[in-house]
Amino acid sequence: MTELGWDPEIDTPATIAVIGGGPCGIEAALYARFLGYSVELYDTHKVGDSLLQWGDRSTGCSWRELASTLGLAAMEAHEHPLPNLDKAPTYREYVETYLLPIARNDLLYATVHVHTPVLSISRLGCNEDDRTNLERYAEQEFRLLLTSNQRGQFSQVVDIVLDCSGQQSVRRGMATGGGVPIGWSEQSARFHLGRRRIIERERSQFSGKRVLLIGNDEAAAANALELFELTKTDQTQLFWLMPQRLEPAPTLLQVRDNCPLTVDELALAEKIFREADDISVVPFVAWGVEAIREVESQFIVTLQTSEDETIDLRVDQIIDCSRILRQPSFAHNLSLTAVSGSEIVMQEPHFYCLGSRASAVPAAESYFALMREQIRAAFGLIGGRAELDLYKTVKPQSLSID
Repeated sequence: MTELGWDPEIDTPATIAVIGGGPCGIEAALYARFLGYSVELYDTHKVGDSLLQWGDRSTGCSWRELASTLGLAAMEAHEHPLPNLDKAPTYREYVETYLLPIARNDLLYATVHVHTPVLSISRLGCNEDDRTNLERYAEQEFRLLLTSNQRGQFSQVVDIVLDCSGQQSVRRGMATGGGVPIGWSEQSARFHLGRRRIIERERSQFSGKRVLLIGNDEAAAANALELFELTKTDQTQLFWLMPQRLEPAPTLLQVRDNCPLTVDELALAEKIFREADDISVVPFVAWGVEAIREVESQFIVTLQTSEDETIDLRVDQIIDCSRILRQPSFAHNLSLTAVSGSEIVMQEPHFYCLGSRASAVPAAESYFALMREQIRAAFGLIGGRAELDLYKTVKPQSLSID
């Protein structure tokens, strides 16, 4: 990593804002509190929300890979039962028996703010011209604008920002090339995004409806499997749009290595698309959505199928599983390009990106080890002790950790 033009070291009790209540955010907040920093963690939804979308599917990883020694020690200190490290939990078990107990322990309970999205992050009294004196610029605190049901909109001033929000901040547009369709701003508040819990929680919203599903990732495949079940019993119709590519991919579905779906489920999802022979399932391969408008409480969606051809489709619900962009929507006038030689340290002084905000998501077992190494490295800079590793020095007493 090239030498920074500012001093990353900030002593306790500085205030750190952690954005995101997933595995990375909870672990980073816990690490910070163990070191004596003041922490405020903000999540748009609730702790582990994106993982809970996968419910009782296996994570495919053992607790030994998923849980940190620091997290287990915090659970032990508060007399929470510790897991069998060789067992592979479900996503729900991981959230409910690990992330939530840690978030609710004495170290973090008062600092975790759920259903509190970050609307804006800026720097107090600064603009882009002030970066010419980087040391002076780095001394200025961050201002966060937030909103919650209880407080409405409010601001918070912090010394350090750890962006652990993952790749869930900005979704690509549904039009060709990731652009924005005509009418998107007027209608987008009614769209459903990403993985849904259709059978378990949202059946009434989709049962008997004409549903447009957009996307070709694992979230789209999982949604398609559940919607397909509704077509058999609830007179639901599924219109599944997969994005067209200039060079056709060898397979329509494009999923991660650590996809929560089994090989058989992925094969079934692709079979549903490729071999649809019933009016209850209508597949489309198109460049994207050109326009959306509302007519009599339904959407009229114009699909762009080629350079000169479009198709109009009338649907009741839209589920958008378009690919996620990695740049955050809340950063205002901040320089969030990583410094040379580092994934986590941004050119914006005292702003760090961790977890999947910093790098592509590898296989699950690799991701959690990478995430913890990023957290350790960040606090090595913040605390001025590069050799410090709480994951080696803080361990539960009742378990044998290799």
